[in-house]
Amino acid sequence: MRTYMYDIEKFKEKLKSEVKQSRYEHSLSVMNFSVELAKYYGVDEEKARVAGLLHDCAKYKDTDKILQKAKEFDIIIDGDLNHTIKVLHALLGYYIARDEYGIEDEEVLLAIKNHALGRENMSDLEKIVFYADFAEPLRTYSMAEKLREFKYEGLTKAAYEAVNYNLCYLLEEGLYVHPQSLKTRNSLLLELKGE
Repeated sequence: MRTYMYDIEKFKEKLKSEVKQSRYEHSLSVMNFSVELAKYYGVDEEKARVAGLLHDCAKYKDTDKILQKAKEFDIIIDGDLNHTIKVLHALLGYYIARDEYGIEDEEVLLAIKNHALGRENMSDLEKIVFYADFAEPLRTYSMAEKLREFKYEGLTKAAYEAVNYNLCYLLEEGLYVHPQSLKTRNSLLLELKGE
């Protein structure tokens, strides 16, 4: 198995220049929370550190840059993605982390790519970053504190509660629900039931 060595300080410097200060602080908090969870659940801490830090690496200060970069990587914005453009940064993040930060580890790249919508049969690292993005300590929305209560109840449970919260929020606000969120939720539900 290949071991990757990462220059976290260099990543931080580049990320800080690309995203808003509040997004950078959120990224640091997701990174720290991801490492905390990785330690507890026996997941590779270095992978959690990198995936947590870079999960929003494509959420540029200039939103037009997100669309420009998506074109560069031939990401087609149609159908469901067109109605949920806010999650485009996650898909794009896979390519930015790979090509601009030099991340070669597919597990880390998938954790970045799937942190917004999740996917069926997520790895533990994917669950960590997915959950940490919703529940990191700087999140102050009403459900954030409640979500943090699930951090030691299993990664599947934590991710399941996070996706449920997100779905409820989207429904309450009358927003479009990307079908992948439902698939993620159902996959986590079946995993919890042992099916």
